[in-house]
Amino acid sequence: HKKAVWITWKYAAGDEAFEGFKESYTKAGGTIVKELGLPFPNVEFQALLTEIAALKPDAVACFFAGGGAAKFIRD
Repeated sequence: HKKAVWITWKYAAGDEAFEGFKESYTKAGGTIVKELGLPFPNVEFQALLTEIAALKPDAVACFFAGGGAAKFIRD
């Protein structure tokens, strides 16, 4: 997978997870085409999922926890 979109809540844990992902993914030759975030604990993912679909990435990387993670997967 050469192109990925990153999505998370805008908070410290999401920022830290992104930095770790970005470092290793770009070192392996991947490109992050878009970084998306939404305020914690917002779980309204539909608009961002539509944006991701329009970008047509090879992969979507994310960091969510608890019920928000389950809802993201369902959506």
